Amino acid sequence: MNLMKKLVSIGLLLFVLLTIDSCQQPGQNDVAPKNQVPEAVLKKLRDQGLNVTERPPIPFGEGYLVDGDIYMSHEDVGMLIAAKLPATEQYCISSRVTGTPRNITIHLATTFPSVYVTALNTAIARFNAQALTLTFTRVTISAGADIHITPYNNASGPLASSGFPSAGNPYGTILLNTMLSSISYGFTTDTIATLIAHEIGHCIGLLHTDYLGGAPCNAQPPILPSGQHIPGTPTSDPLSFMLSCVAGNNRPFTTGDRTALAYMY
Repeated sequence: MNLMKKLVSIGLLLFVLLTIDSCQQPGQNDVAPKNQVPEAVLKKLRDQGLNVTERPPIPFGEGYLVDGDIYMSHEDVGMLIAAKLPATEQYCISSRVTGTPRNITIHLATTFPSVYVTALNTAIARFNAQALTLTFTRVTISAGADIHITPYNNASGPLASSGFPSAGNPYGTILLNTMLSSISYGFTTDTIATLIAHEIGHCIGLLHTDYLGGAPCNAQPPILPSGQHIPGTPTSDPLSFMLSCVAGNNRPFTTGDRTALAYMY
């Protein structure tokens, strides 16, 4: 699927997205009733540690909206490893950005208010301060950028969406609401930086920290594979920048976040 088709699909999807919150392509044997996700797809998502219980995937266009703010095409789902992940990867998807050390370039559309430039610079600085094998750079020319932050204008939501790495590359598009600094939301620059960092996290393979359920974001734990925990990270991290309810809060990286990033990259 080319970038334009993904943008169109994700753009339409935003009309049904209410909160923030990549093996085989589904075939004829996986057909489910309209507006239901085939069980084979649910199993693959569940085995990756994605929440399919409290925020069920929504069929849309050529894929699904997963765990609140993650768009996955049928192709993306087909590329998932069917088996459970090793017991050292609780908070990350199986896909990674490869070719490290590597610099990831990010382009912010010029139609965003200037506060978004500062927020993106802050988000990038948070990642680059971790001395990872991935570094990030904001670029002013769209052509050739690894990640494009694309505007979406809506006074009542949603906030943002992105996806997971594919073929060794970061997910290429972050859709971001242009009104976060307006009176409709009142987000500070640091809060917008946290939201951008959250979506970058998905683009390089991070899951929601609270995917196992429980406080602070999920009421009931879904049925998921056991023992998928990144060494040295807490099983509950209420200040993590990758919580599914990150909206509206400034959350610099916690010790657990830094450990998880260092483990991955």
